[in-house]
Amino acid sequence: MFEAEALIAHFGPTTRTNATVTWRIDDADGTTYASGSLPTQDIPIGSGIALGRIEVALSEIPTPKHLVLHLKVEDSPYKNQWSLWVYPVAPEIEAPPNVHVTEKLDDIAVEILQRGGSVLLLPTNESIPNDVAFGFTTPFWSTAWTSGQPPHTMGLLCDPAHPALARFPTSFHSSWQWWEVTHGRKCLLIDSLPNELEPIVTVIDDWFTNRRLALAFEARVDAGRLLVCSADLHTDLEQRPVARQLRSSLLSYMRQPAFAPTTQLDLMTLRCVVDTPQA
Repeated sequence: MFEAEALIAHFGPTTRTNATVTWRIDDADGTTYASGSLPTQDIPIGSGIALGRIEVALSEIPTPKHLVLHLKVEDSPYKNQWSLWVYPVAPEIEAPPNVHVTEKLDDIAVEILQRGGSVLLLPTNESIPNDVAFGFTTPFWSTAWTSGQPPHTMGLLCDPAHPALARFPTSFHSSWQWWEVTHGRKCLLIDSLPNELEPIVTVIDDWFTNRRLALAFEARVDAGRLLVCSADLHTDLEQRPVARQLRSSLLSYMRQPAFAPTTQLDLMTLRCVVDTPQA
């Protein structure tokens, strides 16, 4: 269930009498999933004036969706909108037999890659040899003005059409569903990787340092296929629907023939990005 209380701030010249507020929930393609009206009422001058509640069952939506809730005071210019993300309750988060999931580039992961297998590497912050912290800050709050205080970056750039994100609806830029999986995490510093490697999700550095940064990238290592993602996709998944869905989307991609990275990396180069000490 989606539940919300609608409030309005009205500082026009007079009370709006017999105001009708309509609402609708659309997807990015313009399909309307639900709509309605709140009780007709007078809207006095003031802030935080209650207009009514919206309750919509979303269980019939078959696939992950980015939805938008629209509110509008009819016969007026007053309107607003908010993004919603809807995910399945229990997406598939367990690795298929042909994909090895690990937090470390350890001997087991290396052997699987050498044998031509597939590895999803989800490094912990301790395994990433840099101190570049994720952030969604604007240029005004760039580290150039804060003496290097974290967060250090200014959002994400990604390809919504990439099959790795097919089950994780996203715009080409940062939006709030990314916050939960990136907050408190480190970026992958990929300056040492070949220029032809294009991350699945790029992190935007500030313009003074302009490092090549990534949240997720894929590559061939020896005979195997590797996908690396520094988002937290392994802790407390029962309480984190966004993390569950991104993990499910990556694993779904790695099951398919479409998971066929072309950029070749050697282990020494890879360890410059994810330097996991050997046990």
